[in-house]
Amino acid sequence: MLTESKLKSDLNLVAAPCRKFNSNLKESSMNEAQISLADKISGALKRLIRDKLGSQYKGEAPYSGCRVQEGYFDFLCVECRGSRIRLYLDDFDADSFRADAPEIDELDREEFEAIVPFIAKSAEEEFLAEANLPFFAYKLDLAVKFEGAGSSLAQRSCEHKFYFENTARKGELKRKMDDYIDEIIIRRDKKIKDGREIFVFMDRIFDLSLMDYDEAALAALLEQVIAAVQDVKNRRLLEDFIIALENNLRRWKEEKFLPKFYDILGDGWSKDYELKKDFTRQNVDAGELAFFVRAAFWNIKFKRYSWDVNLARKDLECAAKIFGSAQAQSYLDRGTGELKGELVKFKDADVECLANDVFAQVRVKIKNETADAYKKALNFIVKLLQAGFSASYAVKLSSKAQKVYLPIKGLAPTQTHRFFAAALAHGLDGELELYANEALKHKFEFYADTDGKKCLMSGSYAVFGLALKSEKYFALARRYFEAVDAEHQSAHIKFIEAFIDRYGISERSLEVIVAGLLSYQEDKIYKSLKALMKGPANKALFAHAISGLSEHEKESAAYAVWGKNWQKNLKG
Repeated sequence: MLTESKLKSDLNLVAAPCRKFNSNLKESSMNEAQISLADKISGALKRLIRDKLGSQYKGEAPYSGCRVQEGYFDFLCVECRGSRIRLYLDDFDADSFRADAPEIDELDREEFEAIVPFIAKSAEEEFLAEANLPFFAYKLDLAVKFEGAGSSLAQRSCEHKFYFENTARKGELKRKMDDYIDEIIIRRDKKIKDGREIFVFMDRIFDLSLMDYDEAALAALLEQVIAAVQDVKNRRLLEDFIIALENNLRRWKEEKFLPKFYDILGDGWSKDYELKKDFTRQNVDAGELAFFVRAAFWNIKFKRYSWDVNLARKDLECAAKIFGSAQAQSYLDRGTGELKGELVKFKDADVECLANDVFAQVRVKIKNETADAYKKALNFIVKLLQAGFSASYAVKLSSKAQKVYLPIKGLAPTQTHRFFAAALAHGLDGELELYANEALKHKFEFYADTDGKKCLMSGSYAVFGLALKSEKYFALARRYFEAVDAEHQSAHIKFIEAFIDRYGISERSLEVIVAGLLSYQEDKIYKSLKALMKGPANKALFAHAISGLSEHEKESAAYAVWGKNWQKNLKG
């Protein structure tokens, strides 16, 4: 009989065949509901495999689609709940197959647990069957879950886990991986085929059991992979590599490293981590800790979004304060060291600038309150962004000058806001435009010292200030509205209000205003804009400005003026 929880079957395809599933059931003392349910689960799994192999993977064999992919699925969940069987092939519960099974409600927990070994044996048989290749990978994690009807949840539910491994297929895959690493990563005789190959390969090298090495060896190999991907012939796949690296680093951290030291409460995006009561630094493996720190470094180096840097910084703080990593503390104190020299440090008689990529922070100390001082600081920031510094940063400003902010009510009075407003006050229009153009290249990035309803996309202060100063920057404002992440930002509404008050209604101003009205998802009525529409000439200009929009866009723009009666008012 199979043993519950992580039973490792040292299986081989040339081993003696397993006993037939149905025969086992009939020879047992199971009742009709038990036999029927077990039989339905077996049949459901067979149909799932057959359907996948007959459509999605039709005509494929191990390694035929990718030279390092022996099979596809290494996870299977059998869930019996609510008179229905559900089969999942992913641990995030993406539905793969469903079947009605009213027998579930006829069974109590003990009766279901009696058929769990038979369910596991059925899955084992399908896992071993050559005819099912390449459906399964060389290993399989099986979860069997049950929730019956009646009584308390604890009394009517259970979960059992099993692990199967095909040593022959594992050995074959390891040999192919070794050959691939030698040819593609070390010698670089050939280019990486495609994105699929990158994702599969990355999954495999993070399989420490397969590769038979530890985190130190994995880190060394990853540095070689990074070099290979940055090679000119593979550079087209850099983005795919970064995504694959990020995903695997996260899984390693959440599934292997942190559970050793934390009690994890909740799931998904709402997990709480509580340090275990028996935690001591002596229990932390040095190699694993070094990899944890290196993972944070890579997440900063290859960041895709602002939260990549934020999460990496938190990991470094954890590594330094909780686990005692000197390397993590060095990163926190001095940055990662990826950006060097004048890129991260500048000092003269007018200004001092210091950047830390771990904290996504630029410290600016103004010694002389002159245009030159702010010009130098702006140029410093632009060069940082061009070199890959996080666009989701904050300015820490040290200045003895009177605080000044943009003439826009409702914006957060942050130090970043103050810095750009001061630069505008010193007449640095050209430098601010250069900065804004660079900032707008980095989508989904927000100033690190604003959040919630005050959140603003990087480049906002420069765009707002310039557009309110001169019509010369109307085109810049339109580009800004096109780039806004409407799902995560609404504070630019305050700028639109200020813009209407500043310029009123004209053919040119409406190009900016309409773009602004379409740049957020909230229902917002602009009273000042509505008042301006009382004049027939202004209403005609507005009608013309929205005439080329889709019906949905036209409604959104007109609603911002008149609300739910927009159709009547627009035509009247």
